[in-house]
Amino acid sequence: VAAIVALRTLALSIGDTLTTNVAINMHGDMQVLPRGASSNYQTTASQGGCCVFTDEGVKAITTWATEHKIQVTGTSTTSSIQIAAQDGNNTGRPAFLIQSIFIDPKVYPFYQTATTLDPPGAPLAQLLSEPNGVIVSKNLADTEKLKVGDQVHVGRTTQLFTVRGIVTADVEGSGSILTLFFGFAYFDKSAYTTLQIDPRPDVLYLKIPAGANVNDEFDSLHASVSGLGRIITTTQTLKNNQQISDIIDRVIVTMGLLALLIGATGIIHTMLVVVRRRTVEIAVLKTLGVKGGQITLLFLVESILMGVVGSILGVLLGILMSGAVLSLGQRIWSQTLQWRVYPQAISMGLEFGIIVTAVFGFLPTLTAAQVRPATVLRPNEARPPTSGCLQIGLALIVVVLGVGVIVGQLLPVGG
Repeated sequence: VAAIVALRTLALSIGDTLTTNVAINMHGDMQVLPRGASSNYQTTASQGGCCVFTDEGVKAITTWATEHKIQVTGTSTTSSIQIAAQDGNNTGRPAFLIQSIFIDPKVYPFYQTATTLDPPGAPLAQLLSEPNGVIVSKNLADTEKLKVGDQVHVGRTTQLFTVRGIVTADVEGSGSILTLFFGFAYFDKSAYTTLQIDPRPDVLYLKIPAGANVNDEFDSLHASVSGLGRIITTTQTLKNNQQISDIIDRVIVTMGLLALLIGATGIIHTMLVVVRRRTVEIAVLKTLGVKGGQITLLFLVESILMGVVGSILGVLLGILMSGAVLSLGQRIWSQTLQWRVYPQAISMGLEFGIIVTAVFGFLPTLTAAQVRPATVLRPNEARPPTSGCLQIGLALIVVVLGVGVIVGQLLPVGG
């Protein structure tokens, strides 16, 4: 139960991260990316990337955006730059294929102005206003042992750059695998010349005015500017993220189900031990006229009560464990996950903890009904009660149906 509550909390937290604040994660309401084939609007990048927009492409999109009162900014990204710390006259080991993002810090990102961890709360525009400045992600800073004020070698240039700030890795949460594992660096767009980088953007971010419909603007852009590449909207991203969230939810909950089924074997053994230790007591009850079905019901109620108490304790332990699980998830995913108590996780833990205890405690309760009253006369010679084929078959049917219901609830079939 504790595993289900903790893992379910992780799944729900990931789902919230993916499906809320989509515009913030996208840095705009729409993203326009080159198609990949050379045309009047996009061409192959000279900086090792896939494609970039031509000047004609940027002009066409900017003209349309101006007519619709939409803000536009572009970024140029390259993974061909290495960063190496400068320590006196020694140069440190260069970082491998760091993703460098050239931005206009005055407007990028459009939503929720990015601020640094160090110095705390400083905006990108303020820090990158000074020449030859660079802002690095925390995972890159930790790997290269960089701190604010350190000088670094960047790319092939002989000029030293200064680390002006450190940001969380999830600022570029929708970035590439390189960003996830190796980190990234922000440069002001004015550093194009110094670092000999193609200034043409490979992503254009659009911010629509308040009250406008994203889908309508998407259709208008498609109709007005032909030959564009891929256009991503917050609506599309939300739908895709919801599907990803559902998949993650099912995978994580399946892990919790496996933990619950492993614990079910302990329930069976516990109830068998309880029945064997109370063989004489059961025999006395039968001598007094208690029927076998009543004995079974008595132990089944006891099993359910054990499930209720155990599930409550498991929920409390799961809530405590969820903090550690979320912390591990953040390290793996490089995303900030907000911890909170999810009623869905608690109800699932209680529900399935009680059901599993009742289902897997059913077979041992059947054996209690097989105790003979004569055991009272020869308690030292009493043999453990056994169930017949009919009882075992009935118990297996109940177990299969119970597990089927649990799996159906945890892993619903649907589009």
